[in-house]
Amino acid sequence: MRMGALALGLGLAAATPARANVFEVFGANERARAMAGAMTATASDVAAVWHNPAGLSLAEPGISLGLGGAFDRTSILMAPRPKGYDPPDYALRLNERRDGGNQGQIFGFTLGLTLKLLSEDVRAGVLIYFPSVGFAHADAQMPDERQQFFANQLRFELLDERLKSEVIALGLSYRLSDWLALGLGLKTLQVANNTTSVYTPNAADPGRSYLLTKLEQNTDTALVAGAMIQPWDFLRLGLSFHDEIAFVVRGKSLIQIRGQENEDDYPVTQPIEQVQHGSVPRFGFGAAYTGTAWTATFEGRWELWSRYLGPDGELARFDDTYSLAGGFEYQLRPGTWLRSGMAWHPSPVPDQTGRTNYVDNDRIVAALGAGNEFKLWENRFQVDLGVQMHALLARQTTKSLPKRAGACTVDNRALCDEVPDTKVDTPVQSAAGTTGLQTGNPGFPGFSSGGYMLSAGVDVRWLF
Repeated sequence: MRMGALALGLGLAAATPARANVFEVFGANERARAMAGAMTATASDVAAVWHNPAGLSLAEPGISLGLGGAFDRTSILMAPRPKGYDPPDYALRLNERRDGGNQGQIFGFTLGLTLKLLSEDVRAGVLIYFPSVGFAHADAQMPDERQQFFANQLRFELLDERLKSEVIALGLSYRLSDWLALGLGLKTLQVANNTTSVYTPNAADPGRSYLLTKLEQNTDTALVAGAMIQPWDFLRLGLSFHDEIAFVVRGKSLIQIRGQENEDDYPVTQPIEQVQHGSVPRFGFGAAYTGTAWTATFEGRWELWSRYLGPDGELARFDDTYSLAGGFEYQLRPGTWLRSGMAWHPSPVPDQTGRTNYVDNDRIVAALGAGNEFKLWENRFQVDLGVQMHALLARQTTKSLPKRAGACTVDNRALCDEVPDTKVDTPVQSAAGTTGLQTGNPGFPGFSSGGYMLSAGVDVRWLF
């Protein structure tokens, strides 16, 4: 009967959407935020759904409601462009090259539920984050010189869109014995298939075109798994695994232009594949030591950023990283806790001296918080507060000039020449001044990044 309930719960988990998200950056609730996300061996409430589903075996049934946000004071400052490198039509870009970062205020709401399933040994939880920008938010960006034709600025690859994504996660735990619990869950992401058909009745007036869009939405799933091992009352060990997943938009554009029906490539077909909100495989190990009135926890994470995909679905060529986090919880008196934490997150992004402009910094995290349990109308409630400061260590990026600039082909990782050297004038370039490197790459000749983010939140749980 117990294993049947486990299978049923996992079947329901397959229908739950999530994204690479705010939980990865700040933690899944305010206790996690206050302890710098060091939850692999410590999660014992609804946050275990994300950090380690095996921890649900320790969770009391209840409903939680939270409000959290971040105040962003990060910056990406662009170095002045030297003369002689602009393409001939560079002044015609829709947007001028400008600094980036500093998203202002970001916030959202969290709703959580934990409950028992059929017995004390099987427990489930669901956790939903509602961002203020709404569900299914997506804002693509090109990582190289193509970005000049759009926003013409850079942004933090791992701290921008990820903080504006909804999360819906579900987990299930099964306690095999007094010292061992296992947990499983599934996180899913939307996969959009988009076909856009365009018909232009007059090639001389492309602004007057007919357009039809066919949009289909499916889901992709990824596994979350964990284990809690407690060999002694004072020591608990945690293991966790998150599989990779990404929000992908696929499809094509079919373009018909009147008068070109007899051309070999009619209709013109443009494939579409954009990848966002990528989450890479992640392994976590944690240990928690419990004293009379306190708990100290430590964890390490191995994150396989070498599998991170850029917006075109190609590997971004990031480096794998090892992150460290530690937290401390002290019971001031029965029902009242003080918490703190520290974390170190090295950047997986190598120096962007070539064609791409992925921006990311090493981060040091400091956290504080508190919790209090109280009774209201004979019902038990708990309120938790958490605050985090993320300091982005200053980073300077300077582009390397190639000895001989090549064309902007897929396999060229260096700064590429957008106007190949020629002796023949064309409508978009002139022979004069086109010798050597011409690039409108927003990251050229370099940029600096840094700053800080301050996040805070509160959640209230009704324990029943």
